[in-house]
Amino acid sequence: MFCAYSKSQNTSSMKYYLYLVTIIVISITNYSCNDICTKRVDCHAFDGTLLYSWFPYNEKDKTFYFSDGNDTDTLIIDEIDNSTAYKLEYNSRYGEEKHCDIKGNIKSLAAPKFNGGIPLDITHYESDVDLMGFEYLEISFKKSRFYLWPEDGGFKKAATTSGFSKEHSLTSFDVINLNNKTYNNVILVTLVQGSTTTYNIDKVYIAKGQGVIGYRTYPDQKEYWLQ
Repeated sequence: MFCAYSKSQNTSSMKYYLYLVTIIVISITNYSCNDICTKRVDCHAFDGTLLYSWFPYNEKDKTFYFSDGNDTDTLIIDEIDNSTAYKLEYNSRYGEEKHCDIKGNIKSLAAPKFNGGIPLDITHYESDVDLMGFEYLEISFKKSRFYLWPEDGGFKKAATTSGFSKEHSLTSFDVINLNNKTYNNVILVTLVQGSTTTYNIDKVYIAKGQGVIGYRTYPDQKEYWLQ
């Protein structure tokens, strides 16, 4: 018996063969990369040494008073939250990159829970060095927001956003006398007022071990000091 195959049959067989080979190669690649391309990282718990050494607000209901000599503002600590250790796993085959979400957060009691309280929200973000390796503090105080970058147990820079879009002024003092009191290790953050963004304060004084010790309101220029 003589069997004859047409050109179209040969072409179809070849296409089917190439299709099978392609599927096998893709399956092998995916199988290999699922393991090889998977990154596994142990994300450590938030330490809090820097945050709480500068801002001793780690007790719920702890209360602080600030006065300009006539009026008094009240700061009441309401929430303290520190991230715990966990395992991060993701596939980097398509260029996906992730970082450990390590942070500590402090919030005050403010409206609508407590009318008249100073709104304060501090979040200390950090990531492992091998996963982007960033660290900064985001601070919202009396509805004015700024960012601080740590260095050697203190702070080296202040800015309007985490991307340094505009820098605020940061001045460090080893010793300074404010409101007839002497403080050590103080930073002064002077907020730069923008054409589209204005802040209701323009100066914030922060002392290591005491947190915010004073601020000046804007635009009325009233100075409030920790009592």
